[in-house]
Amino acid sequence: PTIQLEDPFSEAARPELTVRGIDPHLRSAYIQNWRASVETELTRNWSLEVSYAGQKGTRMVRVSPGNVPRPSPEPIQDRRPNPEFGRFRIVNSGGSYVGHGLDLTAERRMSDGISLRSGFEWNRFFSDDLGGDPQNPRDLQAERSQATWIPRKRFFLNYIIDLPFRSLGVGGDVSWLQWALDGWRLSGITEIQDGRPFTVTLSGDPNNDGVYGDRPDRIG
Repeated sequence: PTIQLEDPFSEAARPELTVRGIDPHLRSAYIQNWRASVETELTRNWSLEVSYAGQKGTRMVRVSPGNVPRPSPEPIQDRRPNPEFGRFRIVNSGGSYVGHGLDLTAERRMSDGISLRSGFEWNRFFSDDLGGDPQNPRDLQAERSQATWIPRKRFFLNYIIDLPFRSLGVGGDVSWLQWALDGWRLSGITEIQDGRPFTVTLSGDPNNDGVYGDRPDRIG
């Protein structure tokens, strides 16, 4: 508010007493995992594995804002359910997530100086706890969206290659170049994955409820 020098305290806002509490009915979280896979040998040196994995988290700990007024152009503090306090931070067990993943892996055993292991993962995880304040504390289910802590697609390639320097010798003699380079091996790990989803948020507090990080409307 605007402060006048003649009477500097007449328009001063009341201080907020912020409280962080724990839900007295907080329950223990639990996580379920399940997996099924099929593996087969394609040739003498090649094998293929197809796997499906699922995961579900229930009653996960999350922090939600409380004592939040409904959107209005009026002053925030006077509209709070308990105007003597500011915004609460309540630790509760209302978080959850669920995810499914498909994994394709091909492997070549060491043969003729070459060993390979390559795979592709496709994941779909959804969570209702994005780590920030919800847009509407009265509708936490609306926060359910794609999880940001696991890539949706991932490709990897691991390889070991024996460098073919044994042919550098002439006849039965060992050249100095063969002696220097013989026995070397090239190995590497390559991994390519999706980036994290980008969440669009508005600056400030457009709906004037004291909770920041509102998302813009999307008409599609």
